[in-house]
Amino acid sequence: MKTTSRSAHGCLSTTVKRRLEQTAARTIYGLLLFYYVLSSSDTPWNDKLRIYGAVGYIFLPYDLIPESIHIIGCTDDFAAIFIGCKAIRANITAAVASRARKYLRKRFGVQIQKTGKTAAPKTVTENTGTDLT
Repeated sequence: MKTTSRSAHGCLSTTVKRRLEQTAARTIYGLLLFYYVLSSSDTPWNDKLRIYGAVGYIFLPYDLIPESIHIIGCTDDFAAIFIGCKAIRANITAAVASRARKYLRKRFGVQIQKTGKTAAPKTVTENTGTDLT
């Protein structure tokens, strides 16, 4: 019978916790982008209409293609999501992305890199200036 040391268990739980935090940060970042694109005056009305239409279609109880038709029943929902995401991505400006990153850093202490990946918050010691991630 193999036993697991406490340090290995602690390392695993730390890794899982870090991954969950990164996933949560990316999800919140995406939602912030969604919100800031819709609230931006630079976003054209027809793109806002596409985004609202896609979100509305997802939450409506009726579909063009019923879900009871296996495999094909989800294609209309995927199409709505695709159209909404395409309209959002087309309107993400540097200002919108910067606002979302600033809010995430201020509210949750998480740094989102410009590529969309999360970076662990870095602390710097006062006397040596070394990185302690």
